[in-house]
Amino acid sequence: MAAKSRVRIRQVYTVASSHAPAVDAPPCACSRRLASGRPPLRPMDPQQPEPVSYLCGDCGAENTLKPGDVIQCRECGYRILYKKRTRRIVQYEAR
Repeated sequence: MAAKSRVRIRQVYTVASSHAPAVDAPPCACSRRLASGRPPLRPMDPQQPEPVSYLCGDCGAENTLKPGDVIQCRECGYRILYKKRTRRIVQYEAR
């Protein structure tokens, strides 16, 4: 039953995504030009997240990981890592 539903979803998605854009659709913003003849400015790309330092739970080695990296110590292969304490001052208000 699950295999049939997956096939049906795939078919519906394929049909929905294969439609060509409408002929009278407005042009996209990237094709417009300002009065000065230059294309409009695009917002800046979001900054890449900084790598975060972790400590291995077995050997104590420091590991720096970026988003998408495998959570594993590079020295011993242990899979339990502890996030290092931040140096930034963090203050919470309790009510």
